[in-house]
Amino acid sequence: MEFALATIHAGLWDFDIATGQAYSSPECYRIMGYSEPLSEWSYEAFFAHVIPEDRAYFESKFQDALKTRGVWSEEFRIRRTDGTIRWIAGDADLIRDDNGRPVRMIGIMRDIHEQKLAELALSDSEMRLQQALVASNAGIFDYDMIAGSMYCSPEYREILGLGLSDRIGLEFVFSSLHPADKPAEVSALARSHDPKGDGVLDSEVRMQVADGTYRWIHVQAKTLFAGEGDERRPARAVGIIRDITDRKLAELALGASEMRLQHALRASKTGIFDHDLISASMYWSPEYPEIL
Repeated sequence: MEFALATIHAGLWDFDIATGQAYSSPECYRIMGYSEPLSEWSYEAFFAHVIPEDRAYFESKFQDALKTRGVWSEEFRIRRTDGTIRWIAGDADLIRDDNGRPVRMIGIMRDIHEQKLAELALSDSEMRLQQALVASNAGIFDYDMIAGSMYCSPEYREILGLGLSDRIGLEFVFSSLHPADKPAEVSALARSHDPKGDGVLDSEVRMQVADGTYRWIHVQAKTLFAGEGDERRPARAVGIIRDITDRKLAELALGASEMRLQHALRASKTGIFDHDLISASMYWSPEYPEIL
């Protein structure tokens, strides 16, 4: 059994609750940095390896397993004999006597340091992404074309005024598009799903939100393809959406204002010019040369 555990880098241990003494397999010692097993081993000897920051948590969970649960499964950090700190996973079952009193705890110990660091890095990355999405008023989506399922982040749902229980799929997206924008967006979406294309979708459309109003939405997505050659087909589409209503309305207002100004200039036969003295460049309106 110990050989099998060693192949997966897990050590076996057996703690006698009455005496406080413990047995640890060679793999347990190796995990803690010992080159050879020690002549004696105890709970206190092992507890000394747990780093100070984790000791209160470790002791609380261990005692809780002894008193109530009977099962112990935790992740914590130890300091090895060479001074390095490693993440360890411990799992054990409590053994009781005929009177129900705990007498032994038998379990395994595994070094999960690299796995834990990867999990923490992923968690940090996801937190930064979450903060960036909130700051940029963006929501993410992941459409699995093979399974026909679609994941939408809470920010995505908030932008469209939807609850966490509201179902969202491609049909919902199509039905939410403004009638004037729908043909172009459906065409753009089809192009992004074309196996011969680059899979990129970048569009600005109006979508109807939960209160019935339309909001301008900037959609950026990338289609991921599976297979090669004639077997190449769209498999997933991942992307983000952002509410750009304020910016879009400002642009449209500016465009309307410039159009009104253009009409006014033509009606009054007035031309305007802008001379940049630093760059020595000059702009003049179409009416300016007509007057001259």
